[in-house]
Amino acid sequence: MKNIIFYCLLLLPLFVFAQRIKKEQVPSVVQKAFTQRFPNALMVRWSKIESIYEVSFQKEDNNIEAVFVENGKWLSTQTEIDIAQVPAAVKKTYATICKVQAEDAEKLEKDGEAVEYVLDSPDGNTTLFFSEKGDLLRREKEEE
Repeated sequence: MKNIIFYCLLLLPLFVFAQRIKKEQVPSVVQKAFTQRFPNALMVRWSKIESIYEVSFQKEDNNIEAVFVENGKWLSTQTEIDIAQVPAAVKKTYATICKVQAEDAEKLEKDGEAVEYVLDSPDGNTTLFFSEKGDLLRREKEEE
């Protein structure tokens, strides 16, 4: 749980205060780590806040965001995925909770942690996080 809170606090500023930067402004060690992890990435766009680098790109028709620190260490990847790629157990739990079928989802991978599937509630006010086995891990309400 402490890791989840740490990552949330670490990544929150990226979405609020991130500054778009040119590839030339990204340290070579970060660029190398990115290229090794995501060869053939298309439409690459970099953002930075303090020592955190966020890269948005496309690969195999998926929109992806990855986060690295200035020494090249990968922290996380969030990938928009087709609902068909979501495990059946996740879709079943979502349908039980929300009383509708899910329409879209994201796959969240973090260094040293299990994969999570991220789906929005039907009203869009709550984000639900599920384990691969379909367990609801947490809910995050949207700030108004």
